[in-house]
Amino acid sequence: APAEYLKALPFYISLFASGYRLGWLRWPLYWGKRLAMLVVGLFRAVPKLSTPETWAFKNTMPAVTHLMLAAADMGLQSLPMEGFDE
Repeated sequence: APAEYLKALPFYISLFASGYRLGWLRWPLYWGKRLAMLVVGLFRAVPKLSTPETWAFKNTMPAVTHLMLAAADMGLQSLPMEGFDE
Protein backbone atom coordinates (compact mmCIF):
# COMPACT_ATOMS: atom_id res chain seq x y z
CA ALA A 1 0.00 0.00 0.00
CA PRO A 2 1.21 3.53 -0.68
CA ALA A 3 2.82 5.28 2.28
CA GLU A 4 0.20 8.05 2.36
CA TYR A 5 -2.56 5.50 2.99
CA LEU A 6 -0.56 3.81 5.73
CA LYS A 7 0.02 7.15 7.46
CA ALA A 8 -3.74 7.90 7.42
CA LEU A 9 -4.74 4.44 8.68
CA PRO A 10 -4.64 5.21 12.45
CA PHE A 11 -6.84 8.27 11.84
CA TYR A 12 -9.46 6.26 9.98
CA ILE A 13 -9.40 3.45 12.54
CA SER A 14 -10.06 5.89 15.38
CA LEU A 15 -12.66 7.71 13.27
CA PHE A 16 -14.71 4.65 12.44
CA ALA A 17 -14.28 2.79 15.74
CA SER A 18 -17.26 3.23 18.04
CA GLY A 19 -15.78 2.41 21.45
CA TYR A 20 -15.55 5.84 23.01
CA ARG A 21 -14.37 5.68 26.63
CA LEU A 22 -16.45 8.59 27.93
CA GLY A 23 -20.15 7.81 27.77
CA TRP A 24 -21.28 11.44 27.58
CA LEU A 25 -19.13 11.98 24.47
CA ARG A 26 -20.76 9.16 22.54
CA TRP A 27 -23.54 11.10 20.79
CA PRO A 28 -21.64 14.36 20.12
CA LEU A 29 -18.80 12.34 18.56
CA TYR A 30 -21.27 10.21 16.60
CA TRP A 31 -23.02 13.21 15.05
CA GLY A 32 -19.77 15.10 14.62
CA LYS A 33 -18.39 12.16 12.65
CA ARG A 34 -21.49 12.04 10.48
CA LEU A 35 -21.36 15.77 9.77
CA ALA A 36 -17.61 15.69 9.05
CA MET A 37 -18.01 12.80 6.59
CA LEU A 38 -20.90 14.59 4.90
CA VAL A 39 -18.81 17.74 4.39
CA VAL A 40 -15.66 15.89 3.32
CA GLY A 41 -17.75 13.69 1.02
CA LEU A 42 -18.67 16.76 -1.01
CA PHE A 43 -15.03 17.08 -2.12
CA ARG A 44 -13.65 13.51 -2.15
CA ALA A 45 -14.75 9.91 -1.82
CA VAL A 46 -15.03 8.70 1.78
CA PRO A 47 -16.08 5.36 3.26
CA LYS A 48 -19.75 5.12 4.19
CA LEU A 49 -20.61 4.99 7.87
CA SER A 50 -22.90 2.02 8.33
CA THR A 51 -24.95 0.64 11.18
CA PRO A 52 -23.58 -2.07 13.49
CA GLU A 53 -26.06 -4.54 11.95
CA THR A 54 -24.73 -3.87 8.46
CA TRP A 55 -21.15 -4.18 9.68
CA ALA A 56 -21.93 -7.49 11.42
CA PHE A 57 -23.64 -8.91 8.33
CA LYS A 58 -20.78 -7.95 6.02
CA ASN A 59 -18.13 -9.36 8.36
CA THR A 60 -20.01 -12.55 9.19
CA MET A 61 -20.43 -13.62 5.58
CA PRO A 62 -16.75 -14.59 5.01
CA ALA A 63 -16.83 -16.80 8.13
CA VAL A 64 -20.06 -18.44 6.99
CA THR A 65 -18.58 -18.97 3.54
CA HIS A 66 -15.62 -20.84 5.05
CA LEU A 67 -18.00 -22.91 7.18
CA MET A 68 -19.96 -23.85 4.07
CA LEU A 69 -16.77 -24.76 2.20
CA ALA A 70 -15.64 -26.96 5.11
CA ALA A 71 -19.05 -28.65 5.17
CA ALA A 72 -18.85 -29.26 1.41
CA ASP A 73 -15.40 -30.79 1.88
CA MET A 74 -16.97 -33.26 4.33
CA GLY A 75 -19.72 -34.11 1.85
CA LEU A 76 -22.51 -31.91 3.25
CA GLN A 77 -23.75 -29.53 0.58
CA SER A 78 -25.25 -26.23 1.70
CA LEU A 79 -26.65 -23.11 0.14
CA PRO A 80 -26.79 -19.55 1.46
CA MET A 81 -30.32 -18.26 1.91
CA GLU A 82 -31.31 -14.61 1.77
CA GLY A 83 -34.48 -12.93 2.91
CA PHE A 84 -35.18 -14.92 6.07
CA ASP A 85 -36.92 -12.98 8.85
CA GLU A 86 -37.79 -14.39 12.23
